[in-house]
Amino acid sequence: MEQEIRDRFGSVVCAIRRQGADYGRSDQGGGRSIQVEFVSANPNGPLHVGHGRAAALGDAIARLLEWTGWRVSREYYINDTTNGTQMVNFGRSLLVRYQQALGGDVPMPEDGYEGEYVAELAAGIVAREGDRYLAYPEHEAAHLFTEMALAEMLAQQRADLARFGVRFDTWFSEESLH
Repeated sequence: MEQEIRDRFGSVVCAIRRQGADYGRSDQGGGRSIQVEFVSANPNGPLHVGHGRAAALGDAIARLLEWTGWRVSREYYINDTTNGTQMVNFGRSLLVRYQQALGGDVPMPEDGYEGEYVAELAAGIVAREGDRYLAYPEHEAAHLFTEMALAEMLAQQRADLARFGVRFDTWFSEESLH
């Protein structure tokens, strides 16, 4: 039994040495297309370690599929329906933090996003835009801040994933379905 294991191990080592960097490569996929959708974090907060794990796993799967002859399309599905509760709450939370950063005594809405990252986003808007949005009607400002919150978080998520070495061919917006 031990000799059989050594023989098998030895034959694998020989195959690896013979094939070199192409060891394990195949054309089993035959150039057929396959889509791998992974990470797809909600755009209402920064990525966390769980998203990093999904990024590593999804990217590894995509690379293995490519290695075995598949034509892989990597997709990030953006859960960005702006009339959905999560994005409306996120936009309103950003607006409140913006107003607070400019001295306003405005309470956080119920189900608001309390994280420090929201205050940091608001501080960035204040630094770039000043107080120009204070004059906007509440409804218009809330809609605008929802759009800004989405854009800011997606930019951060894209940058984080790029630093992690993960790329996507398509960033598909759920909003485009509505």
